[in-house]
Amino acid sequence: MMDNNLMVPEIMAWQDYLAHQRRFSKHTLLAYHNDVSHFFSFLTKHLGKEIDLNELETIKIQDCRAWLASRYADFHARSNARALASVKSFWRYLLKQEKLTSDVIFVIKAPKVKKTLPRPLTQEQAEFLTESIDTLANEPWVGLRDKALVVLLYSTGMRISEALSLLQGDLEGDILVVKGKGNKERQIPFLKEAQVVLGEYMSACPYQGKDVPLFLGLRGKVLQSSAANAVIRSFRRLYNLPETLTPHALRHTCASHLMSASGDLRGIQTLLGHASLSSTQVYTDLDTAKLLDVYQKAHPRQSPSSEVKK
Repeated sequence: MMDNNLMVPEIMAWQDYLAHQRRFSKHTLLAYHNDVSHFFSFLTKHLGKEIDLNELETIKIQDCRAWLASRYADFHARSNARALASVKSFWRYLLKQEKLTSDVIFVIKAPKVKKTLPRPLTQEQAEFLTESIDTLANEPWVGLRDKALVVLLYSTGMRISEALSLLQGDLEGDILVVKGKGNKERQIPFLKEAQVVLGEYMSACPYQGKDVPLFLGLRGKVLQSSAANAVIRSFRRLYNLPETLTPHALRHTCASHLMSASGDLRGIQTLLGHASLSSTQVYTDLDTAKLLDVYQKAHPRQSPSSEVKK
């Protein structure tokens, strides 16, 4: 919680707006709340007084920059960029509600975030994972569950949170309907191979029912993402696989393998549920990087000592 209690009513109203009007996820709401709490805690110590709306109106650009600078030692650039976006979101809400007139925060530019490409598995690694992960579990049905989960993630590209929110009754027909970010529904093809693997798990699962969660723990409660991460972490360490092998890496793997095979950017955008095509275009960068690597190694005119001119 914040040291400064004077802004709590405005912050709670803003959070309610983000949840119901903007349909932000619980994780995003928590992150935004923590960022804004950190902002006001810093200002309280920095200025030596609690901050209310009147005090916020007089905040100077130097104070905002001091807050951002105070984060550099403890937070990465990506976290600082999100924190600034959180504060700007709250500030924009106050302006819209006519509770504030100052626009000083919008002068601050976000720190530059280095663009990183997703790290997908190779096709061989993906196949090994989907074929072998069931061997880790002591309970046969739990092994089938783990296999069903990774096959589903790899074959559909859905987020781990989306997979764990499915019910057993959702597995009907050749299309899966999932709710993504912002509670937006999308349809995902349910491949025959995945249907077979999920069917084997469902037959062995001791907990049955259309309204029962699809992926369950030993005691019959919905499987938590932390538990799914732990299973994959154990698998990758046992077989000395990359530390980047996580449930989310299977989403990237699905997308990058589809991009290599089809080049259908719009189709992949729809499959992943990206609101903007720019979020999907990273896979074209990934494919281009792979193509360049192959060119440098295999082209007959590319000698080991030569360099590609930029």
